[in-house]
Amino acid sequence: MTRALSHCHNTIVAACGFLSVYRGFIAIALIFSAATVSAADINAGKQKVQQECASCHQPSDWEGETEASLSSLMKDIVRGKVNHHKKQLTLSDQDIENIAAYWVSSSNKKK
Repeated sequence: MTRALSHCHNTIVAACGFLSVYRGFIAIALIFSAATVSAADINAGKQKVQQECASCHQPSDWEGETEASLSSLMKDIVRGKVNHHKKQLTLSDQDIENIAAYWVSSSNKKK
């Protein structure tokens, strides 16, 4: 009886160890996939700029700005904290990140 209980205990311990390692791999995979999803996409930003912004704004309008400052400005416009003289913007946070990345990369190319 003791030998059987010892065997069961060892099996359970081994299974718990496997599950801990497995959970660790899952957590790491989720972290990396979230980072990949939230990374700014310059091409998507360019497309959104062509649809929403290019009739009034050029890359040179944003020279010297950082992605963070442009993102903050656009978020304030979308939330109504800053007046946008032409039209109300409806952009997702990902759209904003993409547009900011595009504007900064485009204004840096012009220098």
